[in-house]
Amino acid sequence: MMVLIVALLCGVIGAVIAVFLQRAAIALAGFILGGYLALALLENFVVLHGSGAQQMLWFAGIIGGVIGAIVISVFFDWALIFLSSLAGALLVVEAFLPAWHARNTAAGSSALIFIVLSVCGVLVQSRMLSSRRALPPE
Repeated sequence: MMVLIVALLCGVIGAVIAVFLQRAAIALAGFILGGYLALALLENFVVLHGSGAQQMLWFAGIIGGVIGAIVISVFFDWALIFLSSLAGALLVVEAFLPAWHARNTAAGSSALIFIVLSVCGVLVQSRMLSSRRALPPE
């Protein structure tokens, strides 16, 4: 009987820890993704010079990370759609338009490609989400 009580208690503790760690992992992923997006967008679309440039990058990364963690924690499904669309579009733009090229000669075109890809990502993933929710439960 004592073994059953200990096993049940351990199971409940494990479930509580798993739920807590899942929320913490989601917030951590939002922080990392938000910080990455803030740094990459600032680096690719804003030219920073001078002694305050490094501090501005740190500040933008931390603020972007905090915003990303809050957004993904509160609005998980939609935040995941939005942030993954932004990250995917940014990765495509960075892969096909090197940073020096995007800053110097094609800043407008790379920004337009980024916006179009972001919107396409949000549209495709939101349709997938709505079709998943429309299915009857099994």
